[in-house]
Amino acid sequence: MSVILGIFLSVAVAFFFGTLVQYLSRLLFTFNYTKKLKYTIGLFGGIAVTSIIYFMLIKGLKDSAFMTAENKHWIQDNTLMLIGCSFVFFTVLMQILHWCKINVFKVVVMLGTFALAMAFAGNDLVNFIGVPLAGFSAYTDFIANGNGEPMGYLMNSLNGPATTPFLFLFLAGAIMVYALITSKKAQNVVKTSVDLSRQDEGDEMFGSSAVARSIVRSTMSASENIAKILPDNLKRWADSRFNKDVIILENGAAFDLIRASVNLVLAGLLIALGTSLKLPLSTTYVTFMVAMGSSLADRAWSRDSAVYRITGVLSVIGGWFITAGAAFTICFVVTLIMYYGGTLAMLALIALAIFLLVRSNISYSKKQKDKGKDDIFSRLIASKDKEERWSLLRQHVNNTLVAEMQFTNDTYRQITDGFINENLKALRKAVSNTDSQKEMLKKIRRKEILDCAA
Repeated sequence: MSVILGIFLSVAVAFFFGTLVQYLSRLLFTFNYTKKLKYTIGLFGGIAVTSIIYFMLIKGLKDSAFMTAENKHWIQDNTLMLIGCSFVFFTVLMQILHWCKINVFKVVVMLGTFALAMAFAGNDLVNFIGVPLAGFSAYTDFIANGNGEPMGYLMNSLNGPATTPFLFLFLAGAIMVYALITSKKAQNVVKTSVDLSRQDEGDEMFGSSAVARSIVRSTMSASENIAKILPDNLKRWADSRFNKDVIILENGAAFDLIRASVNLVLAGLLIALGTSLKLPLSTTYVTFMVAMGSSLADRAWSRDSAVYRITGVLSVIGGWFITAGAAFTICFVVTLIMYYGGTLAMLALIALAIFLLVRSNISYSKKQKDKGKDDIFSRLIASKDKEERWSLLRQHVNNTLVAEMQFTNDTYRQITDGFINENLKALRKAVSNTDSQKEMLKKIRRKEILDCAA
């Protein structure tokens, strides 16, 4: 219960601080941030880099194997001096870089990416190799001290701290890097987070839900009540700082460099802080919720898209319950089978795991290939010319209708042939394809309606 509650607490903390920090950053820099950097950019960069150094180096490296007791003691005694010198040095350095026409936000994004990578490695590397290394350690200790009697062997060696050979860490890190580069599923996880937090409206991945609609209605009502209390001058000033008409957005980017800096730096710091305090947390959910909080603070969730975005957030968080319950149940069943089935059951389960892994990857690759990319809608979202948008919208609707008529014709033939030949498998496939097509058509129509509203 403590672990589960800790994970959900980290989700709430990440969302809160993501919203707060991004709101303050946007008030400071606005969307047209190039005009507000005269003296504030050095301070922003100094705080960001100093925070990274504190949590990554001072907090993160204190438990590293290559850190001697003398080094740890010296760092502990001189922490305030290190932080102060780092803050002064990097604030001056960032200001000088700005005067040299170097985009400081890109430097912060690069350092934030490095910090987030270190934070993920410090947390996820344990999840990746912790269990097999514990088993390997127990096996080697049994070979050395077990005397061939497993029933009388006590695993006292596992009571002490783990000592992992550097080669294992290096190989595990190399496998993780390769998987991140090549895995389409990992890239899809990132795409989901970016799509739910993007500044503009577009292809919403999730539909609407009653819970999301209720949250949007209650939030808007509370916002209107708070707005009645605030002074008009304060509201006008805040609205002027959030003027999205002057946003500086790279071509194809989901959000600007201000939000990218906040997302990367803040997520890395929260993960590093939680890991250093030995708190249970999910690196994926912390990063995801920081991105959701910053997008909410940036007013990226409009009245039209908020319902779909909230549904997406609830679906991602709710998925954790399902996977946690499934993992608990399946682990019980697999352990039971291995206990009573012995070596043959273990070999059969290994073969089954390999088969399911290969089959899942092939099925996912085929699904992504069939899904394709909606180039016309991408051009439609990117275009700012009304005439061009209407032309592209008509073309998109026309292509959708043509594809729908072709699907209707093919499915009707499939159903007719299935009835004539009494082919139950073909009829079931037709029903499944029809359900999938209905969901796809619903998403397409929602995209087109959102574009019309925009």
